[in-house]
Amino acid sequence: MIEITKEQLETMINNKESFIVDFYDDWCGKCQSVKAWVQKYKEKYEFSLPLYKINLNSDPSVREDFNIVHLPTIVVFKDGKEFKRSDAVSTIRILNEHIVKE
Repeated sequence: MIEITKEQLETMINNKESFIVDFYDDWCGKCQSVKAWVQKYKEKYEFSLPLYKINLNSDPSVREDFNIVHLPTIVVFKDGKEFKRSDAVSTIRILNEHIVKE
């Protein structure tokens, strides 16, 4: 996953790009599980959409601006619009559905 800033995220949204963002924090254990999942599967599978991450500590306004309530939160953007959102429990399932192509 590539670390991005709030400004980069807003640019991708304005450019109507399709991608996935992992909103995380360093203290979050479940966030670390998502990171481990990505590391495990990125060598085995081709990712169908670019995958980015943004640390909520880098800019506290991100949490409010993107309505992040739980961690981790994964958001799928298609053509610059939020397509699907997943938090905590269903994150790995959402990643399996929207990222991995066999």
